Amino acid sequence: MNEPAGPARDPAACSPRDAAPGRSPARESWYIYYKVDGDAAAAIAQRVRAMLATIAATTGIEGRLLRRCDSNDVHRAEVTLLEVYDRIDDATRLEAALADGLAGCGFAPALLAARRRERFCEMP
Repeated sequence: MNEPAGPARDPAACSPRDAAPGRSPARESWYIYYKVDGDAAAAIAQRVRAMLATIAATTGIEGRLLRRCDSNDVHRAEVTLLEVYDRIDDATRLEAALADGLAGCGFAPALLAARRRERFCEMP
């Protein structure tokens, strides 16, 4: 099930209890996806990349920005973008960095509302 990419519902979703015996706590991976207007995709991607750089500098988590493979044509009506954050040890810290980063991006409220996050952790 996906959730809006707003404040985390449960920062301990992949908690130490999810770790296999003898292993460190499970690390999370977050996938945040959203559709943007094709004509605005390049400008939005530029702002997201700047946000990713800031998040990497403050948290050590290097996010990636992907686009849906069938969104090759930037002149499409809609382009689906995906932010990927791997090896998350501190979900609360990343959540705060994302909130700060998004506040500085100047995205329209509709774009912020359209962002959906999927959270995964390793199987024990």
